[in-house]
Amino acid sequence: MLRKAKGPGLFWGGFFLGVTLCIVLLAGLAFHYTNRGLVVSLEIDELADYLGRQIESQVARELPRVVAGVKAQVPALVKKQMKTGNLTAEIKIADISIVLPPSALTQLDGYLQETVEKTLYRLLEGMELGALAQDLGQQAEEMLRVSLGKELDKGRALGIDTCWGRIPVVLQVGQGEGGKKT
Repeated sequence: MLRKAKGPGLFWGGFFLGVTLCIVLLAGLAFHYTNRGLVVSLEIDELADYLGRQIESQVARELPRVVAGVKAQVPALVKKQMKTGNLTAEIKIADISIVLPPSALTQLDGYLQETVEKTLYRLLEGMELGALAQDLGQQAEEMLRVSLGKELDKGRALGIDTCWGRIPVVLQVGQGEGGKKT
């Protein structure tokens, strides 16, 4: 027949066994992380996709305001670029020269300014802002993929300082589900 152990010896034996197992487990974890380091896996494709969508969204919100500001400045910019001053115009046909009067030059200048303004307005109105925002988002996404990949592949030594020493942090760079791991 089995006999049950009684007394404080059983309690203290179990207590010390539990404490010893906890200490060994913590020491093993500390040894593992201080030698191997902490591995952080970064998926560049996911990060670039997210940032590309954020940039596209921001551009889609801001671009109409920017275009409206440019439209408001078109007349002043055209006038500044097409300063008349002391212009003279002369038409030559064979040996005959015809000099245009200043009133005709003023009318011609006004017509040219108006034509340039209307053309610029049509160009600004015809811009597909959604497609432009999408294109800028895709370009930003591709730039992020390339630059993040290059920057993180350099293998910079990162670490976390603790009271027991320095724990190295290893950045594991991934290129998505089908991509390579480095």
